[in-house]
Amino acid sequence: MIDKSFRFPLSIATPCDDLPTPQNGAKACDKWLEGGKVCTLHCNVGYDFASKPPEFYACGGGGKWLPHDTVQDCSGETKYQTKTACLGHLMYMYKYEDH
Repeated sequence: MIDKSFRFPLSIATPCDDLPTPQNGAKACDKWLEGGKVCTLHCNVGYDFASKPPEFYACGGGGKWLPHDTVQDCSGETKYQTKTACLGHLMYMYKYEDH
């Protein structure tokens, strides 16, 4: 006899709210895992972040951005600069200091 009371656990992914785009900048997002997203933030030429932002923001199935959903804007005042090089579908970021 089949036990009809057995139930499979069902988990439905909760999408995250849209991650804000930094003023004077842009964000690049891609699908990640099942129903998730991963985003990186970038500043327009002549602008930079006043302090180093997270390397990436990730949204899994729980509906929350990690490490957080706070996005700083890009400004003309910079403490450091980042440069981005795109090679195919891979993106490399490196840091240099202007002496």
